[in-house]
Amino acid sequence: MAIKYLDMKQLCKFLFVLIFCLSNLQSIAFANDKELKVMSYNVLTGFNNNDHYKQKFKSWIEKELPDIIGFQEMSKFTAESFKLFAKSYGHEYTAFMETGGCCPLALSSKYPITEIKKVKEQLHHGLLMAKILDYNVMVLHLNPFDWEKRAVEIQSILEIAKPLMVQEKVIMMGDFNSLSTVDSPVYGAERLEKAIKGKSKNINNGNFDYSVTGAIQQAGFIDTFWQVNKKFSLSCPTKYYTTSGASNPIRIDYIWVNEALKEKVRNSEIIYNPVTHFVSDHYPVLLTLSK
Repeated sequence: MAIKYLDMKQLCKFLFVLIFCLSNLQSIAFANDKELKVMSYNVLTGFNNNDHYKQKFKSWIEKELPDIIGFQEMSKFTAESFKLFAKSYGHEYTAFMETGGCCPLALSSKYPITEIKKVKEQLHHGLLMAKILDYNVMVLHLNPFDWEKRAVEIQSILEIAKPLMVQEKVIMMGDFNSLSTVDSPVYGAERLEKAIKGKSKNINNGNFDYSVTGAIQQAGFIDTFWQVNKKFSLSCPTKYYTTSGASNPIRIDYIWVNEALKEKVRNSEIIYNPVTHFVSDHYPVLLTLSK
């Protein structure tokens, strides 16, 4: 029997179809899933550059792997070492932003990461932005030292998000170093007095500053944790780091979504477990969206 060989034109056509099909496998898989899980985590200078902490994180996260993780403070990592780290727990796709200081930003994902943007101008730590599936994902870490500088930073970031707010899906997450007015009952008079005496970074003209999160809400973003829970839960400090902050729990880590995703929020929680109690001084926030 004679063997019929494909000519070059047919071969190219076959390869094009094959590549197209493979590139869409992950999107098809997502379409069959019922939810998308997104985590934000400040990991305290790269898990304190401690291999034991990194291994503990990896062993935990690979069992309950979110689809997307946005990291803050990925110190001592490079783009290449972070890629290898992410691959070790099950994420094939990464983006990394060296911020020039202690606290690089990073993204890892089960799905391809495209349209990566890195914004440093006027931002203390920067903004890492990318497209994952049809979601615009923003990872940031606002100035830790001054609420006025944070107010300037967030306005710059909101201007970047503004063109996307009406017709696109937007997820904004990170360590905002800012308090929310919905948690104000927890930050009462006694804590205010202590904060003023201690020259807190969150004091604005004799009161706690809520202007940063207020600006975010004014721009049309929804605090997913509050939407689901309607109660305070701390995101910092963790149990291992309570020596100086045991009596001063705060919530400064958030995942915000725009109106297009508000009704898709299935759950939003701050994760407390034996691993998250000690690998960082912040707890991770986990958002679950319905498809």
